[in-house]
Amino acid sequence: MKKIREILRKTDKLIILAGAGFSADSGLPVFRTNNGFWDNYPQLNGKEFTQVSSPEMLYENEDLFQGFYIHRKNLYDSTNPHIGYKKLLDFINENNIDYFVLTTNVDEHFEKAGYSKDKIYEVHGSINHWQCGKYSCDSPIFPINEKIEVDNNLVPEHKVYCPKCESIARPNILMFGDFEFKSDRTDIQAKLFNQWYYNIFRHDDLNVFE
Repeated sequence: MKKIREILRKTDKLIILAGAGFSADSGLPVFRTNNGFWDNYPQLNGKEFTQVSSPEMLYENEDLFQGFYIHRKNLYDSTNPHIGYKKLLDFINENNIDYFVLTTNVDEHFEKAGYSKDKIYEVHGSINHWQCGKYSCDSPIFPINEKIEVDNNLVPEHKVYCPKCESIARPNILMFGDFEFKSDRTDIQAKLFNQWYYNIFRHDDLNVFE
């Protein structure tokens, strides 16, 4: 850590790359294997993580699909970002470092930890934002702010529907084999990142923290 600080003190531009391992340090489950997935979700034993995390699962079993994602949302919302988020942000602020976060995590923990939402590119989307499950519907992406209880069988107390056409909804997350992900929200984040990077990519003191 001391060596990292020495390197970062010499930079004023920083790209932060974060994947599932960064969330794992907060105690959140990481599904690297099917056994690990089934340990956390025994109700889904026999189904691979890639099966459950696909749009097809929504049409196969609405209750189980939404229950799985709503349970994950509740877990992410009830878990505080680990101390590493704060330490890194404090260091960035103390040293006046201009930064941008690129993350495949969908838990919104960077924003929760105090990072500027205009400095975060959530490549795979966010579990707190949902979209209509009917791709042809032009309903905008919408936030889910309420807590929906999920029982031990992963059945939610009520399901989430599109506010416009009332079709079943799904998280605005890029899933496996997903051709129905609505990228409006992440496109805005990507544009902000590209503008930022275009302005600094020739900068001699740019570093990447992974």
